[in-house]
Amino acid sequence: MPRNFSYKGDHGVYVIAKNTAVDLIEHYRQEYGLKRFIFRLPTIYSYSPIDYFYVDGKKRMKAYRLMINQAINGEPIEMWGDPSKSHDIVYVKDFCQMICKGIIVDRESGIYNVGTGVPVSLKAQIEGMIQVFSPASKPSIITPRPDKPNSRSYKIDISKANIELGYEPKYDYISYLEDFKKEMEIKRYKGLHI
Repeated sequence: MPRNFSYKGDHGVYVIAKNTAVDLIEHYRQEYGLKRFIFRLPTIYSYSPIDYFYVDGKKRMKAYRLMINQAINGEPIEMWGDPSKSHDIVYVKDFCQMICKGIIVDRESGIYNVGTGVPVSLKAQIEGMIQVFSPASKPSIITPRPDKPNSRSYKIDISKANIELGYEPKYDYISYLEDFKKEMEIKRYKGLHI
């Protein structure tokens, strides 16, 4: 498909960088005969001591990290918009598994959606954070805020990756949160700052 995106706004550079990466991958395929796998990514969730990112040059805490921090402290968590809105939550270890499958599979190229194929509602996401992170003596309560904006809903079709790569996600939503919590506790990234 022809490329069609805006060169303006915060995501313009992001899209340009992704397109450049695809061009470099094609260069290495043609120049050196390397495999060419393109992975279409949603947000990939992973633990890092850095819980913020920049939007239009302004530092902002990641929403899911804010809610996890609130759950850890037993604070109320606001549930914005429609609680049934859902999206596919992909843990970094499943994404790494998909990359490894691409390396070892007997195929030269492919384009694959990265996901789990299982949408998780906003309500289930927050309930999971409370289950895994809140102290039993003081679990967070959910404060519905239907007046606030909705998040996007999406489910990712991973059937092609299942068939061609043998990819099967290993982390459901709760096991991702549990592993995320273990990564926080071992402090493997202690002292990492940006």
